[in-house]
Amino acid sequence: GTFTSVTVNHTTGNGSNRLMLVSLSYEDDVTASMAVTGVTYAGYPLSLIIATNNTEAYSQIWSLVNPPSGAGTVTVNVTGASATGDSDSMFVGVTTFSGVDQSTPLGTAVRASGASASASVNVASATGQLVFGTLALDDGRTATVGAGQTQQWNGRTETGNNGIRATASTEPGAASVT
Repeated sequence: GTFTSVTVNHTTGNGSNRLMLVSLSYEDDVTASMAVTGVTYAGYPLSLIIATNNTEAYSQIWSLVNPPSGAGTVTVNVTGASATGDSDSMFVGVTTFSGVDQSTPLGTAVRASGASASASVNVASATGQLVFGTLALDDGRTATVGAGQTQQWNGRTETGNNGIRATASTEPGAASVT
């Protein structure tokens, strides 16, 4: 069969000056034709911030400034996804921050891709800011956060040598954060 959407229930707090970040980590094993066509929260459209792919491991971050507080559903719409046997899967992680500058909530997004035992990227930041990072790994690999990082999630879509490992972390800002 195929799937055309993935949904995640999420409750946004009442804090002021909110920012929602949605991380998509997915693999496209069958035809490399899977594409995300949009993300919404409680009917509000999110904006794509950055996307990266590296041979079956895809990662995207989407954002929504000032999402409504309360319970809602994040819906990720996709095309070309197959969910039979050794095929496609997606992990969706959602987090909401408060106290975020509403006119310029994000700095410059950076990305890296590769095939090594250690994954990292340097991010320009500043004191008083927060760096949000995600990682998508194909198949049965594991991941741990680095020193100074706070893990937001670390999960898998399947077992054995199939699926995607999805992680996210935050770290206080500085001139350069790895």
